[in-house]
Amino acid sequence: MATWNGTFLLFMPTTFGSLRVLGLDPGLAMGLHCIVAIAAGVATFWLLRRLRDPLHRAFVLLAGTLLISPYAFNYDMGALCVAAALVAQSAKAPHLRAAAIGIALIAAFPGLLAHLALSRLPLTPLLLAAGLAALWRIARDGSAGDAQLLEPATRPRS
Repeated sequence: MATWNGTFLLFMPTTFGSLRVLGLDPGLAMGLHCIVAIAAGVATFWLLRRLRDPLHRAFVLLAGTLLISPYAFNYDMGALCVAAALVAQSAKAPHLRAAAIGIALIAAFPGLLAHLALSRLPLTPLLLAAGLAALWRIARDGSAGDAQLLEPATRPRS
């Protein structure tokens, strides 16, 4: 990872891998990755405590893990892709369409990852962060039938 031997960094959806694709020094890339990982860890923890829907919680855990870890590959995104497709499909309200499309894009990214990296557009960490923000919006602005999606997870269900 530090010496850029081979093409494996093209297949890494992590912040570290993306920064290395852009030519940053490994030490600087890891330092910036740590900043992103801390922010992602806080956001993931906060969302996991607030969300009640199991599918939304799974999406948060999977996306957050890829933002926190410096070492992952596109084939590690399988479960995230399924969760992203299901979350996007479940957001039916018209005012949530943009958020749902943003999350749906995550489902297509493993196949596009290397092509984007070769084009010097390693966008996966940005898309994952946007996916977490979009899920928060879907949970916050969901329909009346989804009113309990953004309640503390520790609160007993009735």
